Amino acid sequence: MQFADEEATSALVALARIAVALDAAERGREAPLLQMLLRAGEELPWGTGEGVPADGVLELWCEFTPGTSREAVDRELRAIVAGAATAGIDIAWEQRTRFLPATAIPDDAPIVQALTAAIGRTTGVGPSVGRAPFACDAFVLNEHSATPVVVYGPRGGNAHAPDEFVLIDDLRRLARVFAALAVDWCGVAGVSP
Repeated sequence: MQFADEEATSALVALARIAVALDAAERGREAPLLQMLLRAGEELPWGTGEGVPADGVLELWCEFTPGTSREAVDRELRAIVAGAATAGIDIAWEQRTRFLPATAIPDDAPIVQALTAAIGRTTGVGPSVGRAPFACDAFVLNEHSATPVVVYGPRGGNAHAPDEFVLIDDLRRLARVFAALAVDWCGVAGVSP
């Protein structure tokens, strides 16, 4: 960026290029790559060369599919950023949260089949089996125990925000489904869902 007779490298422009590259890369991924925060430098005098931010921060949350290692995610993100980086801008990395491995169980696993049947019987609707493209602690049980885990819950919105909500009718439906699943899975004699 040329300002008067000075050459200024803007962290804002560099971060914007990186943000656009990450956005484009997300479209080709099987799991979300969520950009959370873009902040460039401190507020400086506008209309002057010193108003061009010299530093900034881009925070993101990267989801991925089962079998993807921490190292693979790191290589993927670094390659995207390197391809979009502006010459003269130093890039530093910081992992701000723990690495949560992705997990999955087969669609034909007994717990998936039992849950699908319980949903069908209690709601009258056949569910579609899909993938939950978000991090959760299900991997702990799937990887370190014989207890299979299926992620299933109510609809809602604004996850992890002050006004997060779930639909009340879904909670009622969920309670019926879980009761039917427990009866089926545990084999309680003489009890029908």
